[in-house]
Amino acid sequence: MINIGIVLIVLSIISIIYNRKNYIFVLVSLELLLLGISLIFISSSIIFDDMNGIMTALFLLTIGAAESAIGLSILTKTYSKTIAKTQMN
Repeated sequence: MINIGIVLIVLSIISIIYNRKNYIFVLVSLELLLLGISLIFISSSIIFDDMNGIMTALFLLTIGAAESAIGLSILTKTYSKTIAKTQMN
């Protein structure tokens, strides 16, 4: 399970490097990065029989949800600006 988390982290870092111009893809990649880190925390918590990893993963998922809300607000703001420009022309 740790291997899957490492693969998710590597894929998200590669995606951030290649898609720096598109903010939505960067936010999705950051979400994938947080998911991979959470998966590593949860699997290490199960291996070592400790609750701290699960609590940290829960905190990271909360941060990821806030990040998704920010990304959605950026997307709607960009879309409304695009609509306003097309209506002016």
